Amino acid sequence: LPGHQGLTGAVGATGAAGAKGETGTVNTSGFYTKTESDSRYVAQSNARPYAWGEVRADASLRGISSRVVTVTHPVTGIYCVLLSGEPEGSELEGTSVTLAGTTAQALFPHTTNGQGADCSTDPAPHVSIRFYNASGTLTDARFGFVVP
Repeated sequence: LPGHQGLTGAVGATGAAGAKGETGTVNTSGFYTKTESDSRYVAQSNARPYAWGEVRADASLRGISSRVVTVTHPVTGIYCVLLSGEPEGSELEGTSVTLAGTTAQALFPHTTNGQGADCSTDPAPHVSIRFYNASGTLTDARFGFVVP
């Protein structure tokens, strides 16, 4: 019968370093040149959003960009942001909304790119923004928005 396993012994001395390996090569055929790389990014002067603004619950405006014509507030919880120019659909669809103010709010924003009945009497281009509370009821809100 084999006996019990003994204790682990002490660690031995570190061995000598091995010989230096050969220098490898890197395949750079898929790399971008500086010019190609620079052309993939938007110049800083053009990197501003299409439109942005801050809106109080009564639809009065705080700060806004020059492409915001006005904001209408047809019914409780619905805001229509009227824009100038011709933004692309993807810009409207990418609109981001953030709640503002110092009062905690459990509200959920929902945006559309101007399609639907919310702002049907307003001229295009516009973005419709709705705010729902946790019960699913439309509720007025103070908010900021960015149309990229």
